[in-house]
Amino acid sequence: MISRLASTSSLPWCMGGDFNEIIHSDEKRGGRKPVRSYMEEFFQCLRGADLWDIRPKVGWFSWASGTRAKTYVCKRIDRFVAKNDWRLKFQDCSIETIPMAMSDHSAILLKMVGEERICDTRKDYFKFDFCWANEDQCPITDVNCELRRKALVDLKEVMDKDENYWFQRSRVAWLKDGDRNSSFFHARANGRRKKNRIEGLLTAPDEEILQAIDRCVSQSDNDLLCRAFSAEEVTSAFAQINPSKAPGFDGLSGHFFRSFWNIVGCDFVNLCLCLLNGTMDFNFVNRTIIVLIPKVDSPTLMKQFRPISLCSVIYKVVSKAIVNRLKPLMHGCIAENQCAFVPGRRISDNFLVAHELIHYLKGSKNGPNKGAAIKLDMEKAYDRVEWGFLLDVMLRMGFDCSFVNLVRKCISTVSFQVRINGVLSDSFIPERGLRQGDPLSPYLFLFCAQGLSALLLKAQSRNEIKGIRASIRGPRISHLLYADDNPLFVKNSMEEVCKVKSILNQYEKASGQKVNFEKSSIYFSPNTPDADRMRFFNELGVVEASEPGNYLGLPLAVGKGKRVAFNFIRDKTEKRIQGWTKRLLSFGGREVFIKSVVQALPAYAMSCYLIPDGVIEDIRSQARSYWWSGKQNERGWALVAWDKIWRLIQDENSLVFKVFKAKYFPSTSFFEAKLADRHSYAWASIMKAKEALREGFFWRVGIDSKVSMFADKWGDSKPLSWSERYLDNVEVPVGVGEFMIPGCARWDENKLNRVLIADDASKVLNTLIASVHTDLMLWSHHTSGMYSAKSGYNWLKLQNSPLLIAEGIWNEVARAKVLPKIKIFGWRLCHEAIPSGLKIKQAKLGDGLCPLCNREVESALHVLKDCPKSKTVLNLSGLPQAVVEWSGDSCIRWLSFARSVLLSEGFDLFLALLWNIWNRRNKLVHDGDLQSDREIIVNSSNLIGDYKITINPIGGSCEVLQITRSRNWSKPNRDEVKINVDGAFCKSSRIAAFGVVARDAHGMVLGGLARKIVPPFTTESTEALVFTEGIRFASENGWNNAIIEGDAISIVYRLSNQSQDFSTIGLLLNEARRLLTDLPSLKVFYVSRDANRVAHTLAQWALSNHNPVDFFLDEPECINSGKSGGLGFFAAESVAIGGLSSMNFNPFSAPENPLVNLAP
Repeated sequence: MISRLASTSSLPWCMGGDFNEIIHSDEKRGGRKPVRSYMEEFFQCLRGADLWDIRPKVGWFSWASGTRAKTYVCKRIDRFVAKNDWRLKFQDCSIETIPMAMSDHSAILLKMVGEERICDTRKDYFKFDFCWANEDQCPITDVNCELRRKALVDLKEVMDKDENYWFQRSRVAWLKDGDRNSSFFHARANGRRKKNRIEGLLTAPDEEILQAIDRCVSQSDNDLLCRAFSAEEVTSAFAQINPSKAPGFDGLSGHFFRSFWNIVGCDFVNLCLCLLNGTMDFNFVNRTIIVLIPKVDSPTLMKQFRPISLCSVIYKVVSKAIVNRLKPLMHGCIAENQCAFVPGRRISDNFLVAHELIHYLKGSKNGPNKGAAIKLDMEKAYDRVEWGFLLDVMLRMGFDCSFVNLVRKCISTVSFQVRINGVLSDSFIPERGLRQGDPLSPYLFLFCAQGLSALLLKAQSRNEIKGIRASIRGPRISHLLYADDNPLFVKNSMEEVCKVKSILNQYEKASGQKVNFEKSSIYFSPNTPDADRMRFFNELGVVEASEPGNYLGLPLAVGKGKRVAFNFIRDKTEKRIQGWTKRLLSFGGREVFIKSVVQALPAYAMSCYLIPDGVIEDIRSQARSYWWSGKQNERGWALVAWDKIWRLIQDENSLVFKVFKAKYFPSTSFFEAKLADRHSYAWASIMKAKEALREGFFWRVGIDSKVSMFADKWGDSKPLSWSERYLDNVEVPVGVGEFMIPGCARWDENKLNRVLIADDASKVLNTLIASVHTDLMLWSHHTSGMYSAKSGYNWLKLQNSPLLIAEGIWNEVARAKVLPKIKIFGWRLCHEAIPSGLKIKQAKLGDGLCPLCNREVESALHVLKDCPKSKTVLNLSGLPQAVVEWSGDSCIRWLSFARSVLLSEGFDLFLALLWNIWNRRNKLVHDGDLQSDREIIVNSSNLIGDYKITINPIGGSCEVLQITRSRNWSKPNRDEVKINVDGAFCKSSRIAAFGVVARDAHGMVLGGLARKIVPPFTTESTEALVFTEGIRFASENGWNNAIIEGDAISIVYRLSNQSQDFSTIGLLLNEARRLLTDLPSLKVFYVSRDANRVAHTLAQWALSNHNPVDFFLDEPECINSGKSGGLGFFAAESVAIGGLSSMNFNPFSAPENPLVNLAP
């Protein structure tokens, strides 16, 4: 077509479009190497038609495909080409490549006329022209000049000059003298002049910002980011989506997909995988509806609304899957000054640092140059993010192009419709901004804000900005960021303030962010001179704040009137209770309201400050009054007291820890710190919390331990308790490290036996030494060793409830798989806080006789167990007679005994049965209706069944690591390999061994191993190493689609838990976690000992034999040599395709269970 068009028309013309071919190899990146013959054929076609490529002024590649590193390809296949005479006619034409959100092709824009030029009267500097060198009459004389004037009329010489003139300007070195070629040189010169012409220089503030950002993403990180997404990642992301959130444009909420998962689940997962793996466009799932949420009552202005984006569930799952991969890298990519949405950092960190800096500024010491705090107000932070800047920052950080391209698709394929009063507007496409409602947006905004942080940190490293510090040994801090809440800290220096203003302007131009200086404020230290204040006002254009005010919702400065400072918390809880019709809620509903609202409101403030007792008592009174009466101001039966909630921060790598350590305990540990002079209120609060929680911590010892042997608390999973009291050197205490073999994690057994009694020596030998050099403080009331507010609260509460400690029943009630209202009933029963006849008699409101039997005073135990009507129901239900005939006078002891006898499923049914017995009594009192015994039992069974359906609507777990309780070994699915592992440990000889066996879908042996473990281990550490060996065995043999089974439920739980684990066992499992990350399709299950007999027998054999055994595709001879005939050792293990059904056994351990038989 090109050749035919060129032969039929002699007019100047150009053409453009998708040629689907490239000219040079630099016009393609990624994918296969371009075929040279194809490029040459296309090039010759253009040259034969005398067409020349017009290179784009903006952009280069016009087509891109793929989201993974291996499949990402970009080409320049869209272009404009033109004949020479056309290019001479339109010398100022230009091409721009414009990315399109709705296509994998970019648009190419041809501008025929250049920008309007402003004439400048200034002239260029002098330059020597090459044509002057051809003057053969040199040197110049009067005679020669006269001759030259005559020769100028000669056309030939003029033509020669013209040729030489354009030759010089064309810069073509390969064309020698001969033909004139003036038109060629003219075209070349015009092209070169056009290329070299500066249409206008734009300031590039983003260049300096990008240079300030360090590369933080390694190649291994990119490999994890860019690998193909799996179905497990999609289902895990779906499980994290709140199903009750408003639906997107398709009207389908999360509840819809959960309810019909058996129908749409497979298609849902496949669609998400197509989007994530780059085989489908985002356009049709990225339609978004904007709703306007009022910020104030009765809004009248647009700025008084908050735009929230309603994304589709499909897009949310895709976005969440990307976030799950991105989150582990955030800590290394985002500066420690930013704590929002970074795993391991907390909002309280930034607040406590800001509190200490303000406490320093408010002090009168150190004269007038202490500094100032600037609180910035960012206008529409999310809406102003420039996509180009954001993607450039990610590329600068080291993110792979394919992953950045996936992010680009998420943010640039959006189309919006605004919903106002139930009516949707026309659709429109944005050109910048992030959506509030997209799970990915908060993390992308952190990358944008990292540009500001990088500039400030760079200026601080150059000493252009000093910042301030809370103490002389503390780190200098110039800024703190939490999303768009950004306080800056500067010295009282005009140069520093000007630099800050310059950085803010530079950041605005590059990122699109805008600081509203009119709403921003500055707080000065008290001794700052008035002249300095006025200069800062004039430079920044902000207003002065007389007090620091609030930051992140809490007061930065707390004076003597502490109760007044925190009354806002009490007012908030009071408003919430008044604003809801809570009296209509059941006890289960009230529990949810109190936990999620009333207790949550002060929890954040309590993480930073010690709330005054008066405020706590007011909140407790409000909650207690509402709990028992359902109304705020009416008095109810306060049958149970409420306790406080405490929180302590434990993270030595955080910025807040560095600030506090430098100021309050520079040369000691946190638990040796004291209340220093001129301390802040936050530090005083932490010190009081520390004293309450001190006994819950202990040291995990390392190879170079500095812990005292007898003076300190230390251990592995829990602290040691000595059987004997030992005398220690007061001045130089005996260290734990003195009883270790130097340089390794092993005890000196001979020395321990010489110094300690046999019982204590055995305890030390059974204590693991962490395979790291330093010691670490751990929390003893959680298996991971990590402190949390929840575990601290539970421990403090149990300390004040010795009966609950002795019985441990409340935890069992809380874990029961029953409706919340039944859990609340169990909680009230533990405290005998139900309005039985005995309570009525004590309140002098009646005689208190049992309404069922009218024989005895009705106590809680009588109405549920001892009353003849109730005992008939208990006997009919199939409960063990030991539970029915139990004798005692305490409900909590009866529940504890029942839990020790019943299975977990049986205990759930037991609680539901008691709840129905109590309800039957209430219906008789209020309605005069007495339900039958059979009806009570059937209702109890139905309640449990309904609850199971409610909590598991999808029909399966979304986790990769799961716990099953099969009692027989079952064959894996097709194309799967099942690997059973087990360990053996002899306490007397302290020798450990393990066994591993792999089988296929037919039950055939693929391989295995059995050997001893050196050095000595404990029982749990042996099991930890066994799972690691099993996962490594699968990895070495290339069994990516494998199942690892073992009978150590604690190890499976640790592997399934994604949170940090600082315990010694957690350190041993680090390699297993790394292997599981590399093998995402690998699954880990718990099975019973009966289903794990082969691995168990292998481990026992290895324990008594010195030679290790490895076998492949056969049974080990060392084991089968002792067997006789038959199918051998591996046939001894029974095989079942499925586990036991819940209907195949009696949860009450009785031969016949009416609760099961009578259930419809």
